[in-house]
Amino acid sequence: MNRLMVPVLMIWLCVAAGIESVDAASRPGSVVLPAAVEGWIWGGQEAHYDTRTVFDYIDGAGELFLAYGFEQLAVRRFEKADQPPLTIEYYRMASAEGATSGPTRP
Repeated sequence: MNRLMVPVLMIWLCVAAGIESVDAASRPGSVVLPAAVEGWIWGGQEAHYDTRTVFDYIDGAGELFLAYGFEQLAVRRFEKADQPPLTIEYYRMASAEGATSGPTRP
């Protein structure tokens, strides 16, 4: 499978399926992603940001995300042998409009 296709497929599966993790019930409103997909393994740490702390992660562009209704961000790092690490950023926006017309990160 194409090297680009695996990360794209993984992102689609994570976001579209809305998979629940075991600890999701302990943190209402938390982002839930699988621990492993197609050999990509989650390192076990998840960083969380909100409207006050988004600048710690997106230095210099936080205002732009806030303008589009940013509410929360969860970040997980996945690793797979012989591949560069993959960082998944899951944004919660106030509206579907803000999510689809808002800023993007390269």
